[in-house]
Amino acid sequence: MSRLMTIDEYMDRTFSKQSQPHVNTVRRWIREGKLSAIKMGRSYYIEDNGGEEYANDSSQNKMDAIMAKILNA
Repeated sequence: MSRLMTIDEYMDRTFSKQSQPHVNTVRRWIREGKLSAIKMGRSYYIEDNGGEEYANDSSQNKMDAIMAKILNA
């Protein structure tokens, strides 16, 4: 079962303090579809899926998969 994490949590888990990208860079990756996330209110939440991304899925399939996991959590 995966969980959702904030951008700050994602950056702490994925990058060392010295190599962390700016938060706006991560937001751009999300907007460009390079990183799977959902937006709730004004915040983005990134799915903690053990490093596997939905690289071959369309945007709608990504959202469907994330929402199914949220509802089944």
